[in-house]
Amino acid sequence: MHLSPRNRWVKKAELIPWDQIETDYARLFKGFKGQIAKPARMALGALLIQIEYGYSDEETVEQIKENPYLQFFCGLPGYEYKAPFDASAMVRFRKRLTPEKLAAINEEIIKRTETARKQQKYMYDHRQHSVGQRIVNLRQPYLRPIVRGKAKAATEFGAKLDISVVNGLVRLEKQSFEAYNESELLKTEVERYRERYGCYPKRVLADKIYRNRDNLSYCKENRIRLSGPALGRPKKNTVVDKKAEYRDICERINFCFGMENMASDF
Repeated sequence: MHLSPRNRWVKKAELIPWDQIETDYARLFKGFKGQIAKPARMALGALLIQIEYGYSDEETVEQIKENPYLQFFCGLPGYEYKAPFDASAMVRFRKRLTPEKLAAINEEIIKRTETARKQQKYMYDHRQHSVGQRIVNLRQPYLRPIVRGKAKAATEFGAKLDISVVNGLVRLEKQSFEAYNESELLKTEVERYRERYGCYPKRVLADKIYRNRDNLSYCKENRIRLSGPALGRPKKNTVVDKKAEYRDICERINFCFGMENMASDF
């Protein structure tokens, strides 16, 4: 499976010195007899997941079984449809990884984090005032501030979405926690429409931001009417179909981006 590098469990896995922990963990086993022990990453990963959410032993195992990101955090090479260990193993994990050992591991993680904080000195030395990909929420480190310049909230936090609506059916075209120019998506979304229905839409109801010269030229080339006023000052003796404009505005109020089928039987 393709996992997002921005997922919080993927990022947490990057902060933990797994190899060093594995070496220290191996010293707890003196002989070579008995059942083969689970790797340190699996044991520690399961305990950290349990501490994060307060799950019972049984629920911790169920969550790991169902979530590919938690399986990655525990060191599994690929997604497995079965539990990687029994709930009773959590008891053994706690006996081997005592609070003292967990505290030592935490100190090592903090050292790595402090090393990363040296970027603050870099900002001071280079007279910079911003940090890319900075963490603004410890519980949700994937969140990013998006400056929108709106009167109610100049900065918003959360996902930015682009949706398309065709005959009342809504599709999520793009989701991102980073700011992006949605006008650049028009061609991609229209081409997706053509792949689904075998033709270009008759018209596209979109916000003014989509009405740039590139998009207008693209729509004209494919005989698509892009809703909204013409660019620049209106020319003399220009005939405007006010009824069509009013209908487009009323229909677009219900959604941000819409397309109407060219063929009447869709």
